[in-house]
Amino acid sequence: MTAIRAFQIHAFTSTVFGGNPAGVCLLDTWPADAVLACIAHDFGPSVTAFVGLGEGTHRLRWFTRGKHEVMSFCGHATFAAAHAVFHEVGADALQFDTVTGMRPAALVDGGISMGIPCWSNSLAGAPEGLEPALRATPSSVHRSERDWIALFDTPEEVAALAPDYDVMRAFGHSAVIATASSGTDIVFRFFCPGFSTGEQEDPATGSAISALGPFWYARLRQASLRFTQLSARGAPFRVTVAGDAVTLLSQCVTFSRGWLDLPDLAAT
Repeated sequence: MTAIRAFQIHAFTSTVFGGNPAGVCLLDTWPADAVLACIAHDFGPSVTAFVGLGEGTHRLRWFTRGKHEVMSFCGHATFAAAHAVFHEVGADALQFDTVTGMRPAALVDGGISMGIPCWSNSLAGAPEGLEPALRATPSSVHRSERDWIALFDTPEEVAALAPDYDVMRAFGHSAVIATASSGTDIVFRFFCPGFSTGEQEDPATGSAISALGPFWYARLRQASLRFTQLSARGAPFRVTVAGDAVTLLSQCVTFSRGWLDLPDLAAT
């Protein structure tokens, strides 16, 4: 039998049952991709992070509940993976080698600080179906490197959205991020029914900050930003933007720890 250390960690929260659950598996050797996909499917959370342990630099891959590998960036599973390495392996700084490049992370007072991707955005015409999908008309629409950003005038409009997910599913691997600000308080929601995570609205989304950090810095001209994700579970984010560097500070909580017992499997 092959035994794999496995955890469920709630990311972007200071308490269990908040934020976004992620699976984390710590690996000494890599099973075949088909095995990783099956583990992610059976483990339960929307995404499972697989960490190939190294000396300070660790290979990191993400697979969804729908058995697909994430090829952009998954924020909550990356923070969960860092939390597991920091608290289960022992470290106060690390970097992950991912498909989107190196992601440095460190333990700091109050949580984990991590450099995340910085995604540019531009003003765009609303794609066909966006307003019927949102059942609302945003004040402007913008396109980031992966997702659509729908800007609203008030946080109350974002909170009141009741999307038509059947229509929105046509956007596929482009999520719709609805956002607004009230002074320096920024809110958002992340709609992703076309993703293979099994979620229609994501509860806490680090990759959204890759788009929203630069987006709101350009509007507010403040390097330090605070975001609140208005999901049922909720999530706070503290963000610093400096040029093309976006640093996200948040917390994670371990919900469960144990082992996966698998038949002996051929490594990749």
